[in-house]
Amino acid sequence: MSEKITVQELPENNHKIWDDLVRNSDQGTVFHQLEWLKIMEKYTNTELMLLTATHADEIFAGIPLFLQKAFAGLVDRILSPPYPTMVQYLGPVFVRYNSWKENKREFHLRCFQEKLEEYLHSTIDPHSISIITPPNMLDIRSFLRAGYLATPRFTYVADVSKLEDIWKGLKKDLRQDITRAERRGLKVEEADLSGFNLVTHLLSSRLREKGERLDVSKEYLLDVYNKFYPQSLRALVCKHEQEEVGGLVFVFHKNKVSMWLGATTKSPKGVSPFDLLYWETIKWANRNGFRYCEIISAESQDEYKSKYNFELTPYYSLRKMRGAYELLANTYNIIRKR
Repeated sequence: MSEKITVQELPENNHKIWDDLVRNSDQGTVFHQLEWLKIMEKYTNTELMLLTATHADEIFAGIPLFLQKAFAGLVDRILSPPYPTMVQYLGPVFVRYNSWKENKREFHLRCFQEKLEEYLHSTIDPHSISIITPPNMLDIRSFLRAGYLATPRFTYVADVSKLEDIWKGLKKDLRQDITRAERRGLKVEEADLSGFNLVTHLLSSRLREKGERLDVSKEYLLDVYNKFYPQSLRALVCKHEQEEVGGLVFVFHKNKVSMWLGATTKSPKGVSPFDLLYWETIKWANRNGFRYCEIISAESQDEYKSKYNFELTPYYSLRKMRGAYELLANTYNIIRKR
């Protein structure tokens, strides 16, 4: 049966098929949309490849890959997502994944990985492959069998269709903090580019205070805003006595809202703008008919984020390197850390 499955690159004149695939997929995210992929390609010195898998003349899966030539063009890397892009996950998407019976799902996953591997090694033969799967793809066994190293990552997701249940599910002291913030006069408003710029500015400032820096350029972020506001991206600003004290940017696709970027200034004593920003995002998702809300990134056991009592949801970083390249990469990383 696997010989009837093929993987090939989607021709540029057929790129419209890609967004249809993402729209019909259970794993598709706003980051998978063609416009976002092209923005990532523009700012990461990579070449975008849209690969699709076909069975019986029907496309059932796809994966956006970025070819990066490193070490003066001597090394070919395959990335999904590329970096730096502030995109936490990407990887493959499948049509009707959740409706397949288990044996059919495992067959398609196994054959997809095998044919993907065959295609890459017959065309590029990359020195390394790095794929970060979307959260709704838990079965990575075919990649493990093929020699990939897997590192679990985590995000928080909750069904927000019943707002009263979400409110009751918040930790008691968080409910009190939200109520206190409202009593103290903190207000959250939707904003346009000014709010988006506030968030990125505050985020950059916070990172500088830690001796770090924002890896992506202002131009990259502005392109994302211009392409996706307001149809897939919104910004919220928290104010106290007309002073902007924080903001949050969230993205949305199909039935899920995802909190993407956020930052605050020094909080008014005894309250946190984030309490209100998170809660207002949840309310926005519920009010606008979205079923799920996501707090992206839960890599550490974050006591603050866990107070929302969302469900911890895993996804995976998959990496595979050739022996000689692995030695070179490890040596390079050791030198960088000195």
